[in-house]
Amino acid sequence: MEGSYPQGIERLSPDGRIDRFKARLVARGNEQSDDDFDETFAPVFRLDSLRILVAIAAQLGLEAHMLDAMNAFAGSDLDKPNCMEIPEGLQDFDPEATSAKGSLVLELKKSLYGLRQSANLWHRKISDFLKKIDFKLITADPSVFMNGRGLIIAVYVDDIVIFGKDAKEIDVVKQRLKEFHPMTDSGLVKKLLGIRFTWGKDRSIQLDQESYARQILDEFGMADCKPASTPIGPSVKLEAPDSSLLGRAEHKLFRRLIGRLIFLVIATRPDIAFAVNQLSQYLAEPRKVHLAAAKHVLRYVKGTIGYSLMFSAKGRLKGLYAYADSAYANSAKNRSTTGFVFFINGTPITWTSRKQSVTAQSSTEAEYMAVSEAAKQAIWTRHFLYAIGKGSIYRDAPTTIYEDNQGAIKIADNPINHLKTKHIAVRYHAIRDHIGNGEIRLEHLPTDKMIADGLTKAMNHVSQGQLVRDLGLA
Repeated sequence: MEGSYPQGIERLSPDGRIDRFKARLVARGNEQSDDDFDETFAPVFRLDSLRILVAIAAQLGLEAHMLDAMNAFAGSDLDKPNCMEIPEGLQDFDPEATSAKGSLVLELKKSLYGLRQSANLWHRKISDFLKKIDFKLITADPSVFMNGRGLIIAVYVDDIVIFGKDAKEIDVVKQRLKEFHPMTDSGLVKKLLGIRFTWGKDRSIQLDQESYARQILDEFGMADCKPASTPIGPSVKLEAPDSSLLGRAEHKLFRRLIGRLIFLVIATRPDIAFAVNQLSQYLAEPRKVHLAAAKHVLRYVKGTIGYSLMFSAKGRLKGLYAYADSAYANSAKNRSTTGFVFFINGTPITWTSRKQSVTAQSSTEAEYMAVSEAAKQAIWTRHFLYAIGKGSIYRDAPTTIYEDNQGAIKIADNPINHLKTKHIAVRYHAIRDHIGNGEIRLEHLPTDKMIADGLTKAMNHVSQGQLVRDLGLA
């Protein structure tokens, strides 16, 4: 049995201004016991999936419309009986019901916001309905559905995005969804998850987080800071035991700042991926130097606040390809850094910069582990494209991953165990199977043309500028 409380909510418009206010009754889910529910997890679509869908929309001239389910977590059938204490203030409406408040409780007939299982129940509810109207769940993403006519629906909690070529067919599906549950129809997507969509007359689609970036700058008192030309300088040393540890308040501030920056990275800003990855390795015991470096990232964001991903239908189609690289022993505990970025028709659709999970014993070994991680991402991306009927993007041919280390390429191409590679974990050798199956192809590229290099190490302002141009940020 749980209590409840009233909650006020601000709804923001695409430009970040307050659009409207909402109020609702919320159950105290933290007071639930494990006997009150079966499952709590509710999947949402990956941001990688969203960018792939946007890239396809730009290429094929698809539209993307959005519906917002009103009070999505309220009204689903409960999987187990739940009771709630009588809310404060109910006596104003029904004094008799509250005269014996100590002995009476409310039995919930439907789900409420705050219940730990509400998200799961809503996802089950919307998934069952989409299946009834002939949409099938694809195997590559548990929140993306497709029907036989090529319409694609992506669900992120209460946000429902419909991709399709024919506006009339989209309208028919929207009407069915509105009959199923009250929905706010936003028409063509303008803002989703804090990401602004700008639709060009040439069918191009631009994604940016300018409003979100401004909120970060305001929140941390950096709105009027001096812009910087790089997110982190090559001379910055984060391993600084002489630097003072942060106090409790500053520690909390640092963790919140890194959390804000991480969402910026994973949504639209691969150019700050390396800096944020490095700083996130010091969340447990951050020092003054780390907070200063994080604020330097904000200075770079200030100067590049308008950067966006541009998905265009113009130009020569290049399909799916990737760049993978590593930097040897430049992360905490002498771990190496993996970086890769995937493109569809010249625009990044997925990227990463992260510390490797094991210690590489050579730069070649670090590169081999990096390209193996990129291969896993390539297999998933190909799977996703195939599942939505767009295998033509990779042209039923191997996906090229560009790598600048000849040794790593030879290890991947040659299945013979060498004395210098016999200790490498078996999971990294899966790339050999993908190459043998014709799914992956490694191609050597000179280091000076390696785009992923900027995801593995700090750059000076000239190299950072080149990285931004290579990523197509504008």
